[in-house]
Amino acid sequence: MDEILARLKDFDPMLAGTFPLGIEIEGSDFDIICHARNLQDFQKIMRELFGHHEGFTQRSGKTREPSVITSFKLGANEVEIFSQDIPTREQNAVRHMQIEARLLKFAKPEAREAIRALKRAGLKTEPAFAQLFQIEGEPYRGSLADKRSVRRRRQSNRRAVYAVIKALTVSIHSVGSIGF
Repeated sequence: MDEILARLKDFDPMLAGTFPLGIEIEGSDFDIICHARNLQDFQKIMRELFGHHEGFTQRSGKTREPSVITSFKLGANEVEIFSQDIPTREQNAVRHMQIEARLLKFAKPEAREAIRALKRAGLKTEPAFAQLFQIEGEPYRGSLADKRSVRRRRQSNRRAVYAVIKALTVSIHSVGSIGF
């Protein structure tokens, strides 16, 4: 994988999805997100770099912005390279991964295995997160929309922690010093 990322260095590549999150299952693919200013040139370069790999395919897509998706086999896994003329860290796949990482950070340790179980049952990553964390709406947009509510919950949790610390501080000062 490091060799592939090195070959893509001019496109600010970033590994996204299941592997960086630690929720991969057998058959998980490697998702690499890139920033290409010229998608036609990017397609040509991908053919030159990876066209010899088994299962090599390319397709164009359009979510909100035009994209190029290059896929091929690397050992037992598939590699999918997704590129848009949007800085890598601003692309939805990276934003989803950042939100999912936050959800996992604050969830119980069993959450990773629960996501894996949902994926083994046939769900894709975003729908698995939506189901486990009860994110309503369309899962690919829901987690991005839920970013605000995650931020509000985190701020609310911080306020609660500060309130507890303040209450404990007031209690200790009113009781006097505590000897150990």
